Amino acid sequence: MSLTDEQLINRIQAGNRSALGMVIDRYQGLVFTICLKVLGSREEAEEAAQDVFLKLHQRARSFRGESRFTTWLYTLAYRTAIDHQRQTRKHRRMQSELEVDVAAKDLGTPAKAEENLIQAEQRTQLKHLLNGLRQQDAMIVELFYLQEQSVKEIAAILNMSVSNVKTKLFRAREKLRKLKQPGIRSDV
Repeated sequence: MSLTDEQLINRIQAGNRSALGMVIDRYQGLVFTICLKVLGSREEAEEAAQDVFLKLHQRARSFRGESRFTTWLYTLAYRTAIDHQRQTRKHRRMQSELEVDVAAKDLGTPAKAEENLIQAEQRTQLKHLLNGLRQQDAMIVELFYLQEQSVKEIAAILNMSVSNVKTKLFRAREKLRKLKQPGIRSDV
């Protein structure tokens, strides 16, 4: 039986280390992707992701359940990555290109395989287009479309107003339409 996020965070708050391991297993890819988007370097993203889970362990008691656990975790990941970025900026300039870690996706049943492959291809194409956006705009699009976060959750993660997120998401969509290459669905 798989535990819910709320059950896991309750166990972490009670000092259960195996629950922390389960959260790490469940969310390490997503946390790494957020860190990678902000930092642009695989090595720095790995270090930041480790720091995120260390902070999760240290700050688990501060999670009050006012938002979803994933919103709280993504916020922690984003802010930790920004802190790393500030530290790194002091020592050297940011790398110009972002690497994208495309995780292998389970294709499911044969009937769903084609649909899943099409969706995976569209996600890959969207990730390539995101390189044409400003960093924050790319993060908003990624959180909304690829991580399936709500506008309200994105606002909390990025410490922005809901209306600002909506505006940036609209403008990012417009820019993506201009950058769009043939073969990418127009409903992106």
